[in-house]
Amino acid sequence: MSNNSSTLTNSWGSTLTVLEDCIKLEHKGASAVLLGLPRGEKTLFYDDFTSVEFKAKGLLSNGYIQFNVPGHRQNTNNPAFDEYSFAFDKKIETQIRCLYERILAFKKSYCSSNDTTIVNQVSAADEILKLKQLLDMGVLTQDEFDAKKKQLLGL
Repeated sequence: MSNNSSTLTNSWGSTLTVLEDCIKLEHKGASAVLLGLPRGEKTLFYDDFTSVEFKAKGLLSNGYIQFNVPGHRQNTNNPAFDEYSFAFDKKIETQIRCLYERILAFKKSYCSSNDTTIVNQVSAADEILKLKQLLDMGVLTQDEFDAKKKQLLGL
C-alpha cells in the first residue's frame, strides 16, 4: 500500500483518512448527533477487519463502506449510518471503491502470509512434543532435546 494518506469527507461532515495499515474514521458535528453516531475518531487496522462491505450509491440511497470488527454490533436498520461505516454520495464513490479494493488486496496478502506462519508454529509445537516423548523414553539426552528445541523455536 502507498505510504501516502488521503482524507475523504462526506456530506455529513464525517471523515475517512486512509493510511498504509489502517483507516481513521471520525464522525463529528451536529450531523453525527442527529444520526446517533458517537463522536470522536476511531482507528481501525486493516488486519482487524473481519469483513468489509461496500454498497454503491443507488438511485434513492447513499452508498457506504462498512468495516466489521470483532465485538461490534452492526446497525442493521441503516448500515450506512453505523459507527463503523462511512456513507458517501456519487462524487467520492470512485475513491471509496479504490479503498475497498486496496483493503481486499491487503487482507488477501495478510491472510496468506499468516497462514504459513500458523502452520509452521503448529508444526514446531508438534515436533517439540514428539521430542519430549523421546526424552521421557530415554532416547534423547536433555542436552540433545534442548538443542533441538532451540533450533525449532529459532532461538
